[in-house]
Amino acid sequence: MKVFISSTYDDLKEYRKAAHDALEQLGLHVIWMEAFGARPVESTEACLDEIDECELFVGIYAHRYSYIPKGSKVSITEQEFLHAETNGKPIFGFIVDENHSWPPKFIEHKKKAKLDGLLAKVKQQPVEFFTTPDNLANSVASSVGRYFSEHKPADFDYQQPKPTGNSLPREGFFVGREAERKIIAEALSPESRTWGALIDGPGGIGKTTLAIKAAHEAPEGLFERKIFISAKVRELTSDGEKPLTDFTRPTWIAMLDELGRELGEENLERLAPDERPNVLRLALAGKRALIVFDNLETLPEEERIRLFQFLSRLPDGNKAIVTSRRRTDVDARIVRLDRLSRDEAMELIAELVKKISAPRTRLGERARRPVQHDARQPAAHPMDCRAVGARRLAVPHHRRRLRIHRKSAKRQ
Repeated sequence: MKVFISSTYDDLKEYRKAAHDALEQLGLHVIWMEAFGARPVESTEACLDEIDECELFVGIYAHRYSYIPKGSKVSITEQEFLHAETNGKPIFGFIVDENHSWPPKFIEHKKKAKLDGLLAKVKQQPVEFFTTPDNLANSVASSVGRYFSEHKPADFDYQQPKPTGNSLPREGFFVGREAERKIIAEALSPESRTWGALIDGPGGIGKTTLAIKAAHEAPEGLFERKIFISAKVRELTSDGEKPLTDFTRPTWIAMLDELGRELGEENLERLAPDERPNVLRLALAGKRALIVFDNLETLPEEERIRLFQFLSRLPDGNKAIVTSRRRTDVDARIVRLDRLSRDEAMELIAELVKKISAPRTRLGERARRPVQHDARQPAAHPMDCRAVGARRLAVPHHRRRLRIHRKSAKRQ
């Protein structure tokens, strides 16, 4: 299937190339001015003939109106648009954002009235606004890809652009949870008839850590993209709870908008909130994405319900891992997270002691000796393990400070 790219020349070279590559990734045969070469007929006639041969028309517009051929009242660029419109071609218009900076040499002030007239006609068709070449490529792939999701010709082998990238946090030290990881892996398999897994449990039990670990372990062959979005508004640190502002999406709509940005749906926020879920659902068609939605208990109940409704309608090939302190009846495997086993707790404490003590050159015997476990305590909360590790170092450190203080007092 052929698609025609129309634009002015010098000012949009990089943008045209980005759009060309995005369309080729969809499996389309792209016709653009770079491919015309020397023609025995006038270039305008050649362009219009090429449009007749194409099934789709993509117009890219910035601040130039382009050349007006002798004997014509409109430019070649406008002639191309009008020809596609007259012949009923599906038209996709992309206009540079008016707030995006642009080289002055590529702005035609004298033809602004004519350019405004052309853009007014273009805006009667589906239009998106772009900034950078990469931004344009994402918009072109999303718009044309969405069109084929809804109007796929029977004889066309449409190929979704291959998503790339991974926004998962880095893996930290992890112990145990083999049974839970196995359940999540089964929920993420293509054979599972669920949208994924819901990890349920009290605060500080390790839900987020497990979700990140399971997402990293998910085979690359199953998921081309792994995305992490959190609604967590506070996090525990060694100094207590601290607010999170830069890396949290505390509402249902904010989480959807973030997912849209991850998928290249840059114009999602221009839509009404009620329109966004279905646009995202269509954008996920063929993507094979694994989405981690973290800390959903932050959301009001109504918003959690809407998010779970969205997940229950994920296109085939997409899965999700959700963490929440609140158990919910959903179409997913429920993973109830409880305390660590005795051996897991001891391994975690030993690792924490090693990590915290690494910068210290002289430790007391209490911090250096192997971790001992009270056999009467069968399991432990991960937060308790952190507290134990900190205490093992705090005692000898406090004693050293006391000795220094006493020596100083004697010298005085």
